[in-house]
Amino acid sequence: MKIAHLIAKFLAENGIKRVYTVSGGGDLHMIDAICKRDDIRIICPQNEQGASFAADCEARILGIGCAMATSGPGATNFVTGIATSYYDSVPVLYLTGNQTRARLGTGLGVRQFGFQSMPFVELTKSITKYSVIVMKEDDILYELEKALWYAKEGRPGPVVVDVPDDIQRAEVDPLTLRHFSPPKTESTRLQKQNFSGYKRPVLALGWGVHLSGGREVARETVSRLNIPCVTTWGAADIMAGHPLYVGTWGTHGVRAANFAVQNADLVISVGSRLDTKATGSPASSFAPKADLTMVDIDQAELDKMNVIGRPCYTVKSDAVQYLKSLEVLDTEQSFGSWRKQVFKWAEEYPAIDPDYPTSSPYKFMEQLGTYLTEDDLVVSDTGCPLAWAMQTIPFKGRFIHAFNQTPMGYGLPASMGASGAFPGRVVLLTGDGGLSENITEFATIRKHDMDIKTILFNNKGHAMCRQTQKQWLGGVYHGTSSKDLATPNFKAVANAYGISVVNTLPLLFKQLGPAFLEVLVDEEQGVVPQVRFGKSIEDADPALPEKVLKKIMEVGNG
Repeated sequence: MKIAHLIAKFLAENGIKRVYTVSGGGDLHMIDAICKRDDIRIICPQNEQGASFAADCEARILGIGCAMATSGPGATNFVTGIATSYYDSVPVLYLTGNQTRARLGTGLGVRQFGFQSMPFVELTKSITKYSVIVMKEDDILYELEKALWYAKEGRPGPVVVDVPDDIQRAEVDPLTLRHFSPPKTESTRLQKQNFSGYKRPVLALGWGVHLSGGREVARETVSRLNIPCVTTWGAADIMAGHPLYVGTWGTHGVRAANFAVQNADLVISVGSRLDTKATGSPASSFAPKADLTMVDIDQAELDKMNVIGRPCYTVKSDAVQYLKSLEVLDTEQSFGSWRKQVFKWAEEYPAIDPDYPTSSPYKFMEQLGTYLTEDDLVVSDTGCPLAWAMQTIPFKGRFIHAFNQTPMGYGLPASMGASGAFPGRVVLLTGDGGLSENITEFATIRKHDMDIKTILFNNKGHAMCRQTQKQWLGGVYHGTSSKDLATPNFKAVANAYGISVVNTLPLLFKQLGPAFLEVLVDEEQGVVPQVRFGKSIEDADPALPEKVLKKIMEVGNG
């Protein structure tokens, strides 16, 4: 069997239905082999970065994704996507086709020998769980199996398998090829923790709950414990609509969630790596009144807490396994007064202020929420639209974003991956900066008639960066405003690609197939509230009166 056909067979047999790829001299044999099968297909985005983002998003839905590119510039265009998968622990198989082994220049000491040859494995080792170039025909199945195991084992992540052109063309007997045998892993036994005696507990959930498939388990656990729950952005769609859900916490979270964390006497963090966005700065200011328990599958994430100045009780565990082990915190304590206080804060400091004008993006997000159903999947690019959505929308279905790498340009190609993997409607939230980066993917969306509803929040520049410039640099908007940035006629561009352009939300959701809605936003509109660097997370801008904040932070004292 030709190795290219063996690769295609392996992909199909391991649940990969789509390979996002851009053609080049190095991957044509693999493309040809895939296209000869009926159980797998190729989708050809306009560039390799788009392919990587699409595969990343598909993996977030189905548990595995695949993107493929040629050598040299084709492969390097993958790098941002690979990093995106790595920092969000997303299992994606990235295949690249390299030059023939004779043209790699191995051992010659030259910068480059063959045309477009490059050491892509060395380039990606720091942002993959496993990266390998296949140099022997008999190793192909072993390396594919090993890569796929690494992608899904423990804390998931991306892997790279680089296949030289002559390896792809070689003939092998599949029955004689060696296989990968996964090492044995020891199961972890969780020790019961004694949570009795606490009066103000909070359960804090992160993206790791999604990675472990724990949505329903998490919701059941919160109901069983009967305590307030906050989430990172990556877990907001898990708890949305639950009566004990307060909102997202952190530097761009809502005030009530931050007040709850900062006044709690116990915070149980499950599936969040507690990065600087979650803790504020310095980390020692996070949950200052609480005993903190941190649950994570990565020992390095747990170990860092002592180093960054927020020591805590740590548990190395899969999120679902830990949530199932949690028992009622205190059978004699209902936490009624604590719940009442937390949700009083939620009423007093709503994310959508009733006094906001109808033109406010927060008001728009409120309206958008009424149109979303359980059958909708929302994808967001980075920037202000992401933060506005995270602070406001009561998601009924899934929400997807590249939460840690958060690259501009993720949204449009990611929505393609969502459309391929998700049976329902896909709604894309994007800013003009993000849309400009990969706007050519409108062509791919139209080509495949993907049911993607794109909502563009156009504030003529990079508003979240402008907010930082306003806070720290005197409000002079170099490189972030129309003074320096070109803003095209997005409606005309969308129309040129064959995307239906509408003017209202009702029309957007009535439109069959791909559609586009542009929402004009005040250029000065930022994210409210938002915590400046160097402040603890309860003290967000716009600042509350000192006496008010002091009273809030006195809960539980004495």
